[in-house]
Amino acid sequence: TAQTQSLLQDREAIFLIQDATNVTLALLITQDEIVSKTINLSTERTQELISSLRNSLDLSNFSEGSELQSFDVEAAYSLYSSTLGLFSSHLENINHISFVSAGPMQSIPLSILLTDPVEDNERLQNYPWAYKKFTFSRLPSLRSLNILRMEQSSSIARNSFLGVGDPALGSAGTSL
Repeated sequence: TAQTQSLLQDREAIFLIQDATNVTLALLITQDEIVSKTINLSTERTQELISSLRNSLDLSNFSEGSELQSFDVEAAYSLYSSTLGLFSSHLENINHISFVSAGPMQSIPLSILLTDPVEDNERLQNYPWAYKKFTFSRLPSLRSLNILRMEQSSSIARNSFLGVGDPALGSAGTSL
């Protein structure tokens, strides 16, 4: 993990969720620290919250004249506060989070979670969306960051390249 920390940029973190036997662990890795916490949501409860949240976003059952289902603010806030919110004091100087998970959390974008509770009469655009605080990336594994960053730094072209083309953008014989 020291190698992973060295690959992180300023204000960047990795958030990892790992399901283990009877417990779910979360790990936050920044340039300066590694913090682990136990998530107090069962896998079943996590799946229920995610299912409810996904259903509130599903427009396939919406038809003209029917009422649009409201966004499940309780599920969105509960998922945030039970996972990423556990690390809020460690995220104050972070603006980019790379997320690694093989569990149910990988089925939703973290950007739709709510960082604070919502008032009943609050307008949707004023919700405290996670995307307003952080940008998110998904990684299939922790090792993938190592591979991406190592390859990125070692792929320097030895010779310059200039490519010139003459595409045919119109019908045959038509010039632009």
